[in-house]
Amino acid sequence: MNKKKKKFYTTGDVARYCEVDVNTVKRWIRHSNLNAFSTPSGHYRVTRENFIEFLDEQGFTYDPGFFGDKLYSSDVLIIDEDPIRMDEIRLLLRSVYNGINIDTASNGFDGYRKVHPVPPRIIIIDMKTTDVSEIEFLKIIRSKESFQDTPILVITKSLDKNLSDEIMKLQVNRTLESPISENDLRSFCDDVLLNMDAVHKVQ
Repeated sequence: MNKKKKKFYTTGDVARYCEVDVNTVKRWIRHSNLNAFSTPSGHYRVTRENFIEFLDEQGFTYDPGFFGDKLYSSDVLIIDEDPIRMDEIRLLLRSVYNGINIDTASNGFDGYRKVHPVPPRIIIIDMKTTDVSEIEFLKIIRSKESFQDTPILVITKSLDKNLSDEIMKLQVNRTLESPISENDLRSFCDDVLLNMDAVHKVQ
């Protein structure tokens, strides 16, 4: 069970999480590596947002349970600049999986804001040749430890070889040519989504 979310953390909280002593945390604060404020009694406090930002910048592993967050932000994140295509994918998923929790984003930057620091179970990206933000999104999340094992499906009509090579270097699990079918989705999503109590396949 996740802990209750806290708004502020003490230097002791930070020290325990990072496995250092309190003096090290205070030094981080004095050197402006970790943003904090002082209480009227002179004790440092770190906001939840600043703590998570510090962990991200310094390469510490993010533990959602420690911060009272869900283990996953959603079952599936769909990134697509075309709202009609996005709805088609969303409806197709819901026709296959009952109880699925789907989040959407119109581009990679919006997608990152929605899922950071808590990853979804699966990411589906409808990639256009000119979608620079989606490439940047893939680069950023694959650099984060909490996203290393997140399954990623890229849907595309056509990609030039250079872009295709770049995508595969970013550890995309699978690419599918648009339009995709129900069987395409099932073959990619079944192993992940059907291991959840809240989601089951539509018969």
